[in-house]
Amino acid sequence: MPLVSRRFAGNEQLQAAARNAPALRSGAAGKGVELLQAALLDLGFPMAVSTGNGAKRADGVYGPETAKTVRDFQSGAGLSADGIAGRDTLTRLDQIVATEEGQRQASAAAERAMNLWT
Repeated sequence: MPLVSRRFAGNEQLQAAARNAPALRSGAAGKGVELLQAALLDLGFPMAVSTGNGAKRADGVYGPETAKTVRDFQSGAGLSADGIAGRDTLTRLDQIVATEEGQRQASAAAERAMNLWT
């Protein structure tokens, strides 16, 4: 199933990983890994090494810290915690990201509507 959130939909590396062709795992690198890391950071999973201890951007390298963070996400999401971002993990993360995107859009629309009345 293709990823649908705005954050993930346009990235071929993530789309391929969501088909397990191949899944993202230790040793992977690139924009897809960076997007995965950023989503996990946005969900409150700290990644000090991958962000250079507070840098604003993830490094895009799927190292031990990213694998551990993926395992933590998987455990919290009720998935098999293997540290590999494949179909099940990316589908669940994509659902969460898409839901948050929808909530932000709804909040922005409500705020615009309120501004029309003031």
